Amino acid sequence: MNTPLKVTVITVCLNAAATIERTVTSVIKQDYQNLEYIVIDGDSSDGTLNILKQYPDAVDILISEKDRGIFHAMNKALALSTGDIIYFLNADDYFYKSNVLTECAKVFNQNPAVGIIYSKICLINDPVRLLPYQPYNKEYRHHYEPYLWAPAHQGVFARKGVFNQLGGFNEDYTLLGDYDWFLRAWHNKVKMQFWDNLTAYYNAQGISYRTSRLSLPQRVRIIFKNGSTLIGLLFLVYVFFKFLKLIYYKFIHLFKQKTAAAL
Repeated sequence: MNTPLKVTVITVCLNAAATIERTVTSVIKQDYQNLEYIVIDGDSSDGTLNILKQYPDAVDILISEKDRGIFHAMNKALALSTGDIIYFLNADDYFYKSNVLTECAKVFNQNPAVGIIYSKICLINDPVRLLPYQPYNKEYRHHYEPYLWAPAHQGVFARKGVFNQLGGFNEDYTLLGDYDWFLRAWHNKVKMQFWDNLTAYYNAQGISYRTSRLSLPQRVRIIFKNGSTLIGLLFLVYVFFKFLKLIYYKFIHLFKQKTAAAL
């Protein structure tokens, strides 16, 4: 009988006392047995570490020390991981249901040539409210789509062999190291499969979502590095027209306000 695939779940955190317990609890509730859980804390000062120490049987490796940022912490965890499948679950996020890893392992077992599975996630706006569900990740249907968007890593499961092939995250891209890694995988023709299943709740208050607009310069650099000059130029044109559209709607909104005030 084949040994079940070992899944490593990685959580990196910094001052996440308000949400870390929910994340850890969602990992504990997973019904998959061959599971390794690694938590890398960036030397939190708000009680995060005290909460984590309450779960010594659930957290296999716990490190708390200063780091150079989220992707440095993720690379440290990768170096320590022993699983066949790697999955990152941020401290603001949590599993959608208790059998996510069991079902994910089945998909990998049924598709041995697949290196990366990307799935749907549910966007939340915690602690305000649950946003209307939208498939934040969706299936790629055109070759250019990965250059426009990459799946949020809360919905991405990858074989450890893919990390061995590509290396870890480029820490120079402080906001988009995961996007760069995914494009490298796409550029190197790693076989990917869309899994039409909800796997995690992704917090819109998290750093990745809140800094998405600030990351545009890094996104442009990454596209030029992993794509081609043509793709990079087309992306700039795409951003330019998105900007014009935004200005147009703001102008219309302002015009309507002034018109209403004049009546």
